[in-house]
Amino acid sequence: MVPEGTTPPLGTGQPQAAPRHGVGAPELLSDPMSSRGSSSEDYKLRRKHELLRDLDKGTFTGWMEEGPIPPNPDLSSFPAVEEAFRVTDEFCNKYRALRMEVEILQEENNRLRRMLENFLTPIKDASPPLKE
Repeated sequence: MVPEGTTPPLGTGQPQAAPRHGVGAPELLSDPMSSRGSSSEDYKLRRKHELLRDLDKGTFTGWMEEGPIPPNPDLSSFPAVEEAFRVTDEFCNKYRALRMEVEILQEENNRLRRMLENFLTPIKDASPPLKE
């Protein structure tokens, strides 16, 4: 047990007393790896921020890896990737052209369908035939 008013060394798992600003009661701060005084969600959130910071800096070292993660390679240096991009762009351009042709043909089909309906429907406003 640590005497009142002293601070235990870090890593012992014992809570550390720190004065709250403007309040007389001390607030317990726990060791980062300890589950006392802090919820597991707080630890996960703190660890997530640390990992994202390390990834942004390029200094993250995973548990199963040796050394830092290398930066992303320049994809334009791989001929297969350039060919894949070219084929994908060509496919997308052809697809867009076909979609435009389909829209034009659908409009023409609808126009011809309306013309055929108008041609096949009898005229309703015509006067009845004369009786003799």
